Amino acid sequence: MMERTATAPGQLPPRLRERAQSRWARGWTEPAGDDARAGSGAARAARADWPAMLIVLGLLVPVAFGRWGSYISPANGLVYLSDLLVVGGIAAAVLESLIRRGRGERRARAHVPMLLVAVLAVCVMGLARGTLDAPELVIRDLVPILYLGLVPAGAWAVRKLGAPRAFLWVRRALAVHTTWLLGALAGVLPTIAMPFVGIPVFSLRNDFDMLLCGAAIAAFALDRRARPWLRVAMIGASVTALALAGSRAGLISAVVLLVVVVAVIRPLKGSPYAPLAIGVALIGVVPLIASIAAILASPPTWAAALNRLIPNDSDAYASALNTWDARLEAWGLLIEHAQLTTTRWLFGSGFGSSPVIDSGAIAHLSGDPSVRAAHSFVVTWLAYVGVVGTAVLLGVLVTLFVLGIRNARRPSAPVALGLGLMTGLTLAAVAGVILESPFGYQTFVVGASLALLRPEHLPGPSGLGDEPPATWSLRPEGLSRWRIGPASVEPHAAPDEEAPTEAAPTPAPVAAPAPAPRRPRRGGTAP
Repeated sequence: MMERTATAPGQLPPRLRERAQSRWARGWTEPAGDDARAGSGAARAARADWPAMLIVLGLLVPVAFGRWGSYISPANGLVYLSDLLVVGGIAAAVLESLIRRGRGERRARAHVPMLLVAVLAVCVMGLARGTLDAPELVIRDLVPILYLGLVPAGAWAVRKLGAPRAFLWVRRALAVHTTWLLGALAGVLPTIAMPFVGIPVFSLRNDFDMLLCGAAIAAFALDRRARPWLRVAMIGASVTALALAGSRAGLISAVVLLVVVVAVIRPLKGSPYAPLAIGVALIGVVPLIASIAAILASPPTWAAALNRLIPNDSDAYASALNTWDARLEAWGLLIEHAQLTTTRWLFGSGFGSSPVIDSGAIAHLSGDPSVRAAHSFVVTWLAYVGVVGTAVLLGVLVTLFVLGIRNARRPSAPVALGLGLMTGLTLAAVAGVILESPFGYQTFVVGASLALLRPEHLPGPSGLGDEPPATWSLRPEGLSRWRIGPASVEPHAAPDEEAPTEAAPTPAPVAAPAPAPRRPRRGGTAP
């Protein structure tokens, strides 16, 4: 008999090992036992990702479609699509956890983040202090603060999808936004009134749109998995949209976002050419930003003529009342109104009340009685939840920034983009209505979810997994070292180099079989 090949304890024979490795590379295994009823491992993982996918898709609706995307409502204004996806994803995740616990599966111990507890406490205080005469106004005042407590849910969804996949989704959403925004700024895409959308499609919000253009520049500059021509095209389109949008607050927010991204990534760390590169960048960028700011502050004749040729929807919501001095007057009136009683100063007027109208601040804002925000998130919080609630919410906001800065110690693309989004949105919301609007606070949750990715959640040196499929080099040896294709990300050896190969396992010596005895002839005897 042939002797079996000797294998180490716990090691498969070579043939079985090759079969297992090939199946593992294809991402599936043979179901057995209980797994046969549940399906393959890849199918179970895909089903488990559905709650996270719904949450991330809901948060990315305003990122892809801007201000008008946050007003898409399948129920004609009763509930919005982005909120429906987020709530549905959270409900599906909770239901899945309860079902698994009911089956007796061992799960990690559930815990409620302290950030969510603090935000819920402020929401309960605002509900107790407010009035329930108009439930739609209560929900409108409650939801922007409640989304701050949903940051842990967004961070869980991003971790569940994986940092490379989540960053890819964010990059694609920013590409969609830049594409339609450039068409709208050029007058190719006019505003269209459509059913199930609260405001006209392709309507602009220049400060927010310019901030997302800065995010698109950062995302395509950081993600080297995209094709070079696509990166150049999208960065060029984003820069063009920045120049055409015409919002000083948006331009400042976009520049701050890019500065934060560069500070986190530190691309020139340890390079001997760092001072030269920084000097060249300052020589080219600083005069460009100063020129754009001067044109926006006092447009010359040619710029005014260009604005007449290229339609701009900013005039539809801008007015002489929405100036810096007018907003300072409005904030002063709101603070004086809150200080009339000690209880209101400490705990606010509550959700459902109308401090903007009652204080007379509405006369210094847009004049529209439907406006309920003070155009500054801090003053709005102070009016609705008082000093106590504002202090708690500011503590939550500072905690998120501290956690993001701590994760930024290791340079990574997701954390850099997330921290940049958080900083740009917060800066724009100090004297704007961004964080008090759905498109703003949902985008803030996206940024915070990316910034909360810890180093163990970030594969690869850049946090995006493997290296890019192609190289920028046009030299033959540079092109031959990379396979050109979306699924090929590993460099292979050039023709003049010897590819490193793993040493094949040496099979154990096999004993030769013993010769079979010859049959004796009929009528004779065996030799």
